[in-house]
Amino acid sequence: MRPRGLLCLAFLSTLTGPALAADQFSCGGSDTRIEVLVRDSRMLDERAEGVVTMSRNGLDTVLRFRSIDFIGGQCVNAADGRPLVVFQAFCGGSGCNDGANWGVIDPALLRVLMVPTDSNRQEAQKLLGGALPALKMISVEREAVRQGVELF
Repeated sequence: MRPRGLLCLAFLSTLTGPALAADQFSCGGSDTRIEVLVRDSRMLDERAEGVVTMSRNGLDTVLRFRSIDFIGGQCVNAADGRPLVVFQAFCGGSGCNDGANWGVIDPALLRVLMVPTDSNRQEAQKLLGGALPALKMISVEREAVRQGVELF
């Protein structure tokens, strides 16, 4: 392979290399990152976790979710017009409730207004003033395997 080809290959590997599948966005003056973090553990449930981190002026609110299959979120406006970070963290089996499990964080105060539960869909709709957004979800399993973690 010629030197120019090697240089091109090295450049392409930086574009497709070990970057994590994460979602980052700003909302109401805060920065939000939703990602999958992996760790070395004998316990299967502890090898990968979905993490929501919201940062503002050097302060962080961090929520960690184990035993979930999907996580994702976005910035939306509440019924009263204020921006809120809305996210979901849920398992993907037949007994799981992917229609609920909503979390909401106030980016101005970094305050958690709602944590994901199997029965909070109506509460989330009331807080947001209607329809819930369709979120881009990250597969925890797929991302953990991509990072080299054995989950089985």
